[in-house]
Amino acid sequence: YAINSFGVGYGEMESFRTNDPPAWSEVTIAAGVPISDVHFVNDQLGFLTSGDSAYRTQNGGETWDLLISDSSKEFTAVFSSDGTRVFLGARGGGAFGDVYAYVCSSTNGGLTWNEQLSVWRQNETMKVEDLYAESTGRVVALVNHFPNISQTYGYMYYSSDNGSNWDFTQYTASGSISWDGMYTGTRSSGRYIIAGRDETIFTT
Repeated sequence: YAINSFGVGYGEMESFRTNDPPAWSEVTIAAGVPISDVHFVNDQLGFLTSGDSAYRTQNGGETWDLLISDSSKEFTAVFSSDGTRVFLGARGGGAFGDVYAYVCSSTNGGLTWNEQLSVWRQNETMKVEDLYAESTGRVVALVNHFPNISQTYGYMYYSSDNGSNWDFTQYTASGSISWDGMYTGTRSSGRYIIAGRDETIFTT
């Protein structure tokens, strides 16, 4: 459970709260379904992912509208730089469980969606941990690959044309590396700072 800079709490809970303390109000999105990610473009417009659905608020989190629901996916990450072009990370598919990692995008604020990336690796569990996008068309998706219970491999998928084409880099220095989050240190220079598990920090 965490609270972002706009006073929105998220995590494994049935609901989250808006407004600054002490004037808290509780808003239930989907009872019993964990909220996996929350991203705000400004103090009014925000997006969240919860289970097989994604939502949008246009009033600072007071109310949320359903944008997409897909029973074949679990949405795990969301990002938008301008509120119009929105990216979702997801996992799911296959007879063996969550063996695909997906990136979906919308160019109209989440009203319609296209699947832009689908990653499969030998029927082994995949998950999009985090997303980042810029108005320049640069998109980065951090994908974890879990071949077994003791190993995790981290992949950085990246696109320079808003997700139309993708390439990737795998990081496996001194054992297995897994991503746990990502943010940009200096957007103007295009530098990314990537946080991994085990107190690992990467820059590129």
